[in-house]
Amino acid sequence: MIKKPDFTKINDTLWEISTSYKEGMNVPVRVYATKKILDSMDLAVFDQASNVATLPGIQKYSYVMPDGHSGYGFPIGGVAAFDLNEGVISPGGVGFDINCLVGDSEILTEHGYRLKIKDMVDGRIKVSLPVLTKKKAHNAEILLYLRRKARDDVYEITTETGHVIKATLDHPLLTPTGMKEIKHLEKDELIALYPFKGVEYTEPNDDEIISPELLREVMKKIGLSDQSIKSIMNELKKRNLHEIKRNSPLLSTLIKLLAYSIGNGTVYMTEKRVSSAFWGRREDLLTIKKDIEKLGFSANIYKRDRRHRISTRYGEVRFEITEYSLHVPARAFAVLLVALGCPIGNKANQVFQIPNWIKESPKWHKRLFLASYFGAEMSSPKEMNKHPYNFYMASVSVNKTSRFIESGLKFMYEIKEILSEFGIKSTIANPEKEYSGRHGDTYRIRLHVLSNPENLIQLYQTIGFEYNIEKTKRANAVIVYLLIKENMIKERTMIAQLAKEKYKSGTSTIQIIKEIMEETKGEYVNPRFVIRSIYEGRKTMPRIPTKYNNFKEFYKDSTKNLNNGAVWVKIRNKEKVKYDGYVYDFTMNHHAHNFIANGFVVSNCGMRLVRTDLTFDEVKPKLKELIEKLFKKVPSGVGATGFVKISKDEFKKVVEEGSRWAVEHGYGWEEDLKRTEENGCMEGADVNKISQRAITRGYDQIGTLGSGNHYLEIQVVKEENIFDKEAAKKLGIFPNQVVVMFHCGSRGFGHQIATDSLNVFLNVMESKYKIKIRDKELACAPFNSPEGQTYFSAMKCGMNMAFANRQVILHRIREVFSEVFKSDPEKLGMHQIYDVTHNTAKVEKYLIDGNWKEVIVHRKGATRAFGPENQEMKGEYYKLGQPVIIGGSMETGSYLLLGTKKAEEETFGSTAHGSGRTMSRAQAKHQFRGDQLQKDMEKRGIIVKTDSLSGLAEEAGAAYKNIDDVVEAIDKAGISKKVVRFVPVANIKG
Repeated sequence: MIKKPDFTKINDTLWEISTSYKEGMNVPVRVYATKKILDSMDLAVFDQASNVATLPGIQKYSYVMPDGHSGYGFPIGGVAAFDLNEGVISPGGVGFDINCLVGDSEILTEHGYRLKIKDMVDGRIKVSLPVLTKKKAHNAEILLYLRRKARDDVYEITTETGHVIKATLDHPLLTPTGMKEIKHLEKDELIALYPFKGVEYTEPNDDEIISPELLREVMKKIGLSDQSIKSIMNELKKRNLHEIKRNSPLLSTLIKLLAYSIGNGTVYMTEKRVSSAFWGRREDLLTIKKDIEKLGFSANIYKRDRRHRISTRYGEVRFEITEYSLHVPARAFAVLLVALGCPIGNKANQVFQIPNWIKESPKWHKRLFLASYFGAEMSSPKEMNKHPYNFYMASVSVNKTSRFIESGLKFMYEIKEILSEFGIKSTIANPEKEYSGRHGDTYRIRLHVLSNPENLIQLYQTIGFEYNIEKTKRANAVIVYLLIKENMIKERTMIAQLAKEKYKSGTSTIQIIKEIMEETKGEYVNPRFVIRSIYEGRKTMPRIPTKYNNFKEFYKDSTKNLNNGAVWVKIRNKEKVKYDGYVYDFTMNHHAHNFIANGFVVSNCGMRLVRTDLTFDEVKPKLKELIEKLFKKVPSGVGATGFVKISKDEFKKVVEEGSRWAVEHGYGWEEDLKRTEENGCMEGADVNKISQRAITRGYDQIGTLGSGNHYLEIQVVKEENIFDKEAAKKLGIFPNQVVVMFHCGSRGFGHQIATDSLNVFLNVMESKYKIKIRDKELACAPFNSPEGQTYFSAMKCGMNMAFANRQVILHRIREVFSEVFKSDPEKLGMHQIYDVTHNTAKVEKYLIDGNWKEVIVHRKGATRAFGPENQEMKGEYYKLGQPVIIGGSMETGSYLLLGTKKAEEETFGSTAHGSGRTMSRAQAKHQFRGDQLQKDMEKRGIIVKTDSLSGLAEEAGAAYKNIDDVVEAIDKAGISKKVVRFVPVANIKG
């Protein structure tokens, strides 16, 4: 028999149950509810909440939101936070500050130039930054620039390559085990380094590069008709490419495409055919394709097997290759390349040079040109066969027929001259006859970059490669290899000198060896080296030790599990330094949330709401068609499988990358990610922590609603239901508007993860950790225990699957609206407002007893509700506060609210998540008939589609609390702020 608690009234919407209610309670229970809602709650809610209050390490209170009802272990609508060291993590509680860099830190941008982070905070220079994932580098925009006065210790990290970074102790760096804060890093630990530096930024002037007059002149010279010229000019105007100045944002992309085309591309241009093409590795062509699409043109990649037979000075050469090519059919794009300086047709049989406008551009423009041309034409970094500690010269060549040799030499001398501006030494070899073709003898003209270490480091560190990931990876590894090698030689030189000086001062040889070996730990020297330094003298610089790896071995070891251009290097030193100034950070629009500073790589069931620009007057005539097509496109019901057909191995990527995986595979827009809690991905998800059974249950369910209380609903905004007009306007809400809301999670995958962990926790909880609980449904483990951390990583996989699932469903919704209204989703204004999760455990920081403290916050059937200017809400909702979506029953309505500062102060940033049940599913099925409910709803203007009439009965509106009462309670309590109420007009129910 559950004992009824005595409630202490704090105010009209807050009630407290003291620790005297139940033995072992560590904190009181607090319930957010009006008196009406409090009286409607079953006693099991308070019993469960008080059980939660007995768990080790719980902080402040055990909370119940106004939608609270009994669940598994924790009440649904329950919130609890636990100390990270003394507290626990529990599957039952989940359901089935700025880290900063000093101002002079140099940030690498997508265009290969560097900016000091202190010069970027005003956002004046709009540029994306490279973000590294396990597989490759992506470019991502900066969502938020952060700056504060340094109030913590600043530490300096120095690597074996000599790279240095200064940052606060809590700033994370990438290690083989993931991001790790500086305070936890030790000497000789491996961290990721991206050694390419690029060049310093200089602002371009506004000189004109492309004008309408130049474009028309080019097209007339080619012989295009007036009608073709007019059509092409219109295409370029549509894309804002008819006028380009040196400071135009798109010029950087055009420089890269131009240079690569001069190297390994071609432009076809006749009266009948005008197009362009590029050749290369498929993964590099995909990058080029994205840049072409960025300009507004389409491109397609083709594959074919080719047989070649060429007569060379060494004899006839025959070979077979698989060739990948990228074709751009747009005439306007080809014309643009030619206007920029790209030759037309066979490059070996004509005159062309580096365009004058490139030679007059800032150095970072010149770097882009060279790096892209080298990506197409320069030899890949390669160690010598007989001396694998050294490298061949880097070479680039151009082929010319005998009539155009002088043109080829001039082109190479222009490259040589630009290289010299970067301090890179090169030489040009005499032309050599290569082969005979239909245009006569062809000669190869080569430029060689001298192979001394300083010169190669300067080439790869300053110029590098664009559009060639394999060359980039090898070049970055060469930089690191040579820097370590040079530092090692310097260290051995100093040790040799020290040994001689000690000997001259009278120290014995044995003592010298002992002191030097103790100091160096034998890393750079051995006793024989010391003896030779003392007695034999050295006519040349010391060589590297014989135990040092050759480059092939080094490359394999230093890039293990990295495929993005980064290299593992050792920390040589870590020390606290004096710093009295501002420190800085960014929030990146990418799930990996990292960027490159000084070469260092630094770093759920839920609701989703989508707005449209459509009014109900426009939608009403097509409402039945809409809901029918949505019902077909978005599978629902028990055991439903999705249209996304992937392997179990690919599913492993999904659960580690979340919504990002979906967007990268075409199921969404980049903007969706920044409007999703955690940017659609929980960092630290580890697929190795989940069972094969969980994978089997989840891999074919992406893009499905499922059953239970999951639904997809078309809703309408009535003018009288807008409570905060200013906030509604900022969120894109207007009267008579149609929106789409849906509720779903990670399906059987998340349930299996919880089940697996519960079984583990029940086995170790008492026997291993001596934790006694009042209810086995509260099975838990210490948060920092191996079992606790395993579940935490697995739970994140479940959240990521839910994020991806909802992202794919959003994509399908956009597809249906586009099909029905014969318009692009963008034109229909189908922008996501937000995606919030319901069943989570997250590490967050709060003010507790006057001190900021990290806790693990469990939200079981509750929603995060961060207020304005919360550092986790870095983006467009930073000033407004986090959107909070609260779904009602399918018969009533739903709400959009905003989080508040009061929620952060009182409830660990949490609020209600829905109506909250008042009767069990079995009771509802006993009391209501699904077919009758469907008819009644349609009489009231709500179209209903369902896979299960019994499932529909379970979700009858009368089985839930009044949504208006629930929302009124949290609004009055101040833990969320009402913005708008939505009215349902069509519903899909699993």
